[in-house]
Amino acid sequence: MKVLIICASGMSTSLIRSRMNKYASENGLDVRVDSDSYDNLPYVIQDYDMILFAPQVAMHFEESRQEFKGSGKIFCLLTVREFGSMDGKMLTGKCIELYEEKYRNGKMNLEEEMLEIISSASEAQRLAYEAFDWLEKKNYGRARQCIKEGRKAILPAHQIQSQLIAMEMEPENADKIRVSLLMVHAQNHLMSAIQTLDLTERMIALYMKKD
Repeated sequence: MKVLIICASGMSTSLIRSRMNKYASENGLDVRVDSDSYDNLPYVIQDYDMILFAPQVAMHFEESRQEFKGSGKIFCLLTVREFGSMDGKMLTGKCIELYEEKYRNGKMNLEEEMLEIISSASEAQRLAYEAFDWLEKKNYGRARQCIKEGRKAILPAHQIQSQLIAMEMEPENADKIRVSLLMVHAQNHLMSAIQTLDLTERMIALYMKKD
């Protein structure tokens, strides 16, 4: 499990990070903890399973949780007491508990994640078709903007898929991955959306070259 602690500058969490990593190493726990600033979160979030917010950036917690909804990441806001304790054992235990809670009912969560893939992929495909409409009107700027928004819309679906693939590769999680009609349907939506975005983007380039 990879944990990222977020604070204002990334410096005040260094001691907590060090103590959590030390406790995990001494007790043979598969936990790795890093720290970074809030501003860097969008660029590094894909590398982590859990995001801990320090009290200093509490005002950004709900906004970030909504922005990355569907990414499959676990978000947790540390209390002032938890952060101030700098207790590596307690904080590592909290992370493990949150992680186990998320996957305790793996099949139920899996269904929710499939629905999120369908939702994200459907929005991306809608934007791809809108881009095609603008392309027919030779409004290349609007068409390219729609493709850009479509790539952003499909990102949560990509993140969920990557997480599930990584999860399936771990033997202890094998019984939590059940191929269902819903999963097949979600994958079909995702692949169709990706193909539609790619083809529309290429057509925009061809139209622009021709003009």
